[in-house]
Amino acid sequence: MKVEDLVHWSAPLGMLARNTLILDLAQRLPSGAVLPLDSAAQPGGLRATVAIVSFGTTGNEATMTATYAFGPEDGTARPPRW
Repeated sequence: MKVEDLVHWSAPLGMLARNTLILDLAQRLPSGAVLPLDSAAQPGGLRATVAIVSFGTTGNEATMTATYAFGPEDGTARPPRW
């Protein structure tokens, strides 16, 4: 089976999910709490690591299962395995 990332989406699903999460967190958290992607590490900062476990659609309904973890800014956080 060959998955075509751009057949039904305007960008790869992972990129769309990441950008949506960043925008959502930036709206909910205090100003400056969420840095743009690829920003320099900040002292005492945390990195969110998210893994999409499954994504599916049925008609107009979409479901997604994801895991997440917060860890040091150096990126050593790993989401739990299911």
